[in-house]
Amino acid sequence: TTVGSITKVSSKSIEARPQSSALESLQGQVPGLQVYTSSGDPGTQQSIRLHGIGSLTASNTPLYILDGVAVEARTILAMNPNDIESINVLKDASATSIYGSRAANGVIYVTSKRGSTGNAVIKVRGQYGVSSMADKSFHNAMMSTDQLLSFWEETGMRSAAYIENLKNTLKKNGITQADGSLHNFRWIDYMQKDDRPSWQADLSISGGSKNSTYYVSAGAYDEQGTAPGTYFKRYTLRSNTDSRVTNWFRFGTNIQLTLDKRQTNPNYATNATGGGLSFLRAPYYSPYDKDGNEPDIIPGTSWANPYYYMDTHKDEYKRYGINVNAYAEIQPIQNLKIKS
Repeated sequence: TTVGSITKVSSKSIEARPQSSALESLQGQVPGLQVYTSSGDPGTQQSIRLHGIGSLTASNTPLYILDGVAVEARTILAMNPNDIESINVLKDASATSIYGSRAANGVIYVTSKRGSTGNAVIKVRGQYGVSSMADKSFHNAMMSTDQLLSFWEETGMRSAAYIENLKNTLKKNGITQADGSLHNFRWIDYMQKDDRPSWQADLSISGGSKNSTYYVSAGAYDEQGTAPGTYFKRYTLRSNTDSRVTNWFRFGTNIQLTLDKRQTNPNYATNATGGGLSFLRAPYYSPYDKDGNEPDIIPGTSWANPYYYMDTHKDEYKRYGINVNAYAEIQPIQNLKIKS
């Protein structure tokens, strides 16, 4: 819903999208908001821009508020999206004025779920999905070995003698299939895997009495990337409590514990034939030798096998997060509340 310059995204819209970050669920739901990443690796932090780029030298990042407290974007990425009640995007000066100059690029206000009075409610949720490249039509149009060698000869890029010598060298060095014919290898299928799994499991318990409410949850998320060796895993614990001591005094706490693990493929991310441009590699080379084995070095080249490279050059990190805040609220007279 949109009221003035404030756009609200509800929990139903967030839960319906099986994504690693709640920020991804904002894509296409908030006018003027751009959500994008610099790579397709799992767990990549999103860049958020509201109404475009406002400065060439200063920050263009919105101010993030979680349950009333300013946090970094990474804290929102580490959250379980199913723990979020709503996200409000504040866009113009009147809506963001309370936060001063920090809100020059807009405000993303995140509210986590809380309990309600009544019997305990237990929710169990599971999601599963797969990821693949959206479009391989370009890669499918790449030449086969026979087409490439014929193209070289017909266009004069390589002489017939050069091509014949290449064939003899490949066969002499055993860079062939088991039957002795040249490889016709599709590198894109080797370097970019389809149907990579992702899943999420959540358990939450909420409830409360007349004077106190609680919301407790635990979640796990696992996403395998399409590039060799890439993944993102996240584990979360959250506890939100609210208590009313008297008719004029109440307090509460919000506690979030997170662990996320991420591995990227630095070799694959580069614009080189050893990485993101691997589909340009000659099809007469293959990571397999004629016996079907995968040596550490691709036969006939100086290229390291990407899976061997990932095993020996791990680019993995673990990030632990603790986000704790508490509030106290008094109501000295009717219609006046003071909260800190």
